[in-house]
Amino acid sequence: MNFKNTLTWLMVFFIMIFTVSITFAEDRNDIFQSIVSETKGNIIESGISVNYQVKNNGKQECINWLKSMNLYNKSEKQAVKCNYNYYDLLTGENDIQLENAKNVQNTYEPQNTVTINNGDIYCREFQKGKTSGYVESIKDNTNTKIEIFIRDANPKDNINNIEDKVSNIIEVNGYNISVHKYMKVKSSIKNRQLIQNKIVKYLKNIGTENIDTVKINEGFSTVGYTKQYVPISDDGKNIDFNFAVIKESNKNFIILGTPIIDISY
Repeated sequence: MNFKNTLTWLMVFFIMIFTVSITFAEDRNDIFQSIVSETKGNIIESGISVNYQVKNNGKQECINWLKSMNLYNKSEKQAVKCNYNYYDLLTGENDIQLENAKNVQNTYEPQNTVTINNGDIYCREFQKGKTSGYVESIKDNTNTKIEIFIRDANPKDNINNIEDKVSNIIEVNGYNISVHKYMKVKSSIKNRQLIQNKIVKYLKNIGTENIDTVKINEGFSTVGYTKQYVPISDDGKNIDFNFAVIKESNKNFIILGTPIIDISY
């Protein structure tokens, strides 16, 4: 009888531990979606920035990536002035307005435009429906640096799925891979301080460390170490997550990024 009672209690104990572990893991592995729920948000845009290196031809790597993502159009266009400065192009592409989804053309045939093609640097912009961005290569001694920026306005796919798809493609030839992702969320909560408090509370509940907040204009920018992403060092402390609560067009937005928000806002 005692043996049966002991066995029953052990089974109950392990079931409880398993259930708690699964719940905790789900909560930890989907920080972005959890914050969307906590803040009564609506995702309006998400994107990924990727940097890596390859030994093979950079231009062909760009084309192969576009083909693998079903974003390639061999009937490429040439930019009117195909001599943009590399760093200016990066700044321009990443400086995105918060509510731009309605301005994106709804064309589902991939459109490609070559903006730089001088031998050492090759850059190709792309658009398909509400997905757009650029892929480029830069010759650097014996290596070639590849940079990809892909964004999706009003995304239907989970940001983690997009990240997995991109990562699986570049891991074939790439090394020294660095991936940043971001999400823009419109919150229905009118009080920005309340939005801030809800997110900080959630982060603390999942064990986030090194939480630090600064005020920006009419909002907040916060960093922390969730232990879920590849961290960077900030004043000697690890951080791997950044979020901002801001006001734009009299509406409240949240921008989430790993390990930092690497787009202008």
